Amino acid sequence: MTSDLLELSGYVDDVVRAAASSAVRRLLGVPESVPLTWVRRPTLDGALALHVRIGDDGEPLELDLGGAGHHRWFVGRTFSAGYRRAVDGTDPMADAQTAALLGELHRRFSRVDAAGGWAAVREALARDASFTGVSDHMYRQVSPREALVRLGFRCNQRCEFCWQDRQWPEPPAEYFREWVDAIAASGRDRITFSGGEPTIHPEFTSLVKRAAAHGAWVDVQTNAVRLARAGFADELRGLGVRGVFVSFHSHIAEVSDAMTRAPGTHVRTVAGIERALAAGLHVELNCVVEARNHSHLAEHAAFIADRFVDGDRRVAKVEYSHPSNYHEREAWRARAVPLDQVRDPLRAAIACLRAVGVEVSAVGTCGFPPCVVGDVAAELRQMDRAAEEEHDAQGRRFVEPCGRCAHQPHCLGVRNEYVELFGDRGLEPLKA
Repeated sequence: MTSDLLELSGYVDDVVRAAASSAVRRLLGVPESVPLTWVRRPTLDGALALHVRIGDDGEPLELDLGGAGHHRWFVGRTFSAGYRRAVDGTDPMADAQTAALLGELHRRFSRVDAAGGWAAVREALARDASFTGVSDHMYRQVSPREALVRLGFRCNQRCEFCWQDRQWPEPPAEYFREWVDAIAASGRDRITFSGGEPTIHPEFTSLVKRAAAHGAWVDVQTNAVRLARAGFADELRGLGVRGVFVSFHSHIAEVSDAMTRAPGTHVRTVAGIERALAAGLHVELNCVVEARNHSHLAEHAAFIADRFVDGDRRVAKVEYSHPSNYHEREAWRARAVPLDQVRDPLRAAIACLRAVGVEVSAVGTCGFPPCVVGDVAAELRQMDRAAEEEHDAQGRRFVEPCGRCAHQPHCLGVRNEYVELFGDRGLEPLKA
């Protein structure tokens, strides 16, 4: 590989937000050499309103722009504008140079208004606003050997515990193609497609073929609902998919369907896992642990051992995830479960799966603090906290009991939102 660090072209920052800033600069006629900052202002009617600052922090010129009739200094057919007094309270018109600048802006606004230029600004800023809360990192994550490409956020389930908003937009398909090519060219030999639900994305199959053509091992993170269709798992294998990482949160249909808020999909996920195994795909499962399923973890593991472990056709690994904040924050507070209630069911599930030769991961990036898993944590995952990706340790902290734990160098800490809700409940320092 050429480098441990891979710079991929941006979309949200480099394209969407840059386009919005360019639109504001064109409206004002301000060149790139002049400092300019802008923010959207909320309005009761939902119309676009802007506050802009032109110039440096010393004596910037501040303007407010909005719909027709909102401001009195400039009143156009499609938008209006007003200027603010200086910090010391003086009127900018009292300064001849600033007054001349305002006069030129007034004339420019008249031309822009007549040409319909406000609509272009409104469109660019509306596009930018649709990406509020979305970063480029959400679409692709690259580590030294592998990479994940997220094909947007659309999904055929509505899992309550998901951190995503299903209304978040996505880049055009050419960006996904560019990222796959760049990742493969960098020497990464494993590419994972995720979502949302990646198998329902219109470019999914073409992107899988593209990644496989580069020689990459292709994984898919999926709920396996589409894999229940006859022949689809075999089709994925033929396209170049080598493994699937399937969300499987409960063996009880009612619990699963309630967690995914997609009635009737549990039975299809089970069928999809079986078809993936029959197709010869490498299958791993993921179980998000929360209030509705934590007490059933041992029975869930027994179901996996009975249904998905048969000779060579067997689930290779099961991961147990400790969820971060849900997108619906109040739902997380209602569904979060203290770690002392998770400990015994989780350990029983791990023992059940290990007894039939299934690998288990329950600590680390998405998992629990090692003290919840117990003294087998080191066998489950050898993790060096200092070597983990920086973003994996964000949003976590160590609390008082952690200072007495011999396993702290192999722990990412406790999620901030857990500490805010439960404090240090359930944390038991491990001895050397």
